[in-house]
Amino acid sequence: VAQGLALLLDSAQRAAEAAAAKLREGGVEEVAEEHLVQQLLSAQDGHEGLPPPLARGAACIVAGCLSKTPNAAAGYDAPPTPSPADAGRPGVAPIWPSPRGAATAAAAK
Repeated sequence: VAQGLALLLDSAQRAAEAAAAKLREGGVEEVAEEHLVQQLLSAQDGHEGLPPPLARGAACIVAGCLSKTPNAAAGYDAPPTPSPADAGRPGVAPIWPSPRGAATAAAAK
């Protein structure tokens, strides 16, 4: 099962890399994740499109590798996406204190 999954993930990444190359050949200078997702979801060259979660994951990895920002593939530089439900609400206190917060609280005593 694990080997089959690894092959599927590898083929999805290769498909995303091929889609990125095709987009660049077509004149797209900066290939974005959404460009790749759209390419991977649509059927091309006699192949079915990838399932949405697989297309999104492969596009994220390849777009991050093509990015000029280090660690973009891992999502480290992605800004947090606020939920519409959170608009206008005060910040939420964490359940577990962070090490920095604990040190600040200890210093204040």
